[in-house]
Amino acid sequence: MKEPVISVCMITYNHARFIREAIESILNQNINCDFELVIGEDLSTDGTREICEDYQSKHPEIIRLLPQKKRLGMSRNFFRTLLACRGKYIAICEGDDYWIDSSKLQKQFELMEKNSLYSMCFHNTIVIDEIHNHKKLFGSYRRRMYEGRDLLKEWLMATSAVFFRNVLKEPLPYFFYHATHPDLVLFLYVSDFGPIAYIDEIMSVYRIHHSGITKTSFENNLLHYVCHINQIKHMIGYWGEKYRPLLKKRMANYYISTSYLFIKEKRKEKAFFFLKKFLLTKKYTFNHFITLIKIFWFLLTKR
Repeated sequence: MKEPVISVCMITYNHARFIREAIESILNQNINCDFELVIGEDLSTDGTREICEDYQSKHPEIIRLLPQKKRLGMSRNFFRTLLACRGKYIAICEGDDYWIDSSKLQKQFELMEKNSLYSMCFHNTIVIDEIHNHKKLFGSYRRRMYEGRDLLKEWLMATSAVFFRNVLKEPLPYFFYHATHPDLVLFLYVSDFGPIAYIDEIMSVYRIHHSGITKTSFENNLLHYVCHINQIKHMIGYWGEKYRPLLKKRMANYYISTSYLFIKEKRKEKAFFFLKKFLLTKKYTFNHFITLIKIFWFLLTKR
């Protein structure tokens, strides 16, 4: 296998229903440089690995299926696969997404080659929501240039849209491997190396489906919120003052959401603990006050 210019990072777990479409969309790329597809398959139970092995046997010059002895979980598998990428550039396509433009890699490659200051670029994406049976565009973009702080203001881009310089070096920060949103910490890390360019085209699909959704319960929601809070603390520790105000605002969201969660379970002591944490952030929004009204309504009516 030649040394690739571009690596496509694909992580997958129990994506047997989707993985062929994802892989085919990558193999169908028309590009004038060498590229590889690095697959991090996390010991699926539905035959996904067998499908990947079949594709690797047919395309050994392109596909590298990483060995796997035990389940890693999403974040560790994601960064393990990224670090295995050898290309100058990295694109991402998860096993349940796919690309719809056969020139996607070529367009992004040309843009990055012409603009050495860019750390990454992205494009718009079609969101196919199988749960609610509708389609929409991922975003509505008014600018052609973004920066790291924009990643913290909104969910800016789908992973299937991103193409970035391979600036990853070991050891990565420990908390990356336990991040609740590994793509966010990755994009922030890469954005430290330059601005983010937007290409005004639609070139990929992001799929929402039942097998990708965790069942909601008090315990799952609580774990979700607490893990986010811990991730934000680590991010503040790593990036310091650079993103502190925006990260504090995110922290406030999770503190008040956790407080509301405990109030609905009639666990007032825990609810007030997180409510106090929220108030100490001093990062209040209109939506926070709506949640505060709900909290006090529960206190008054659900005794």
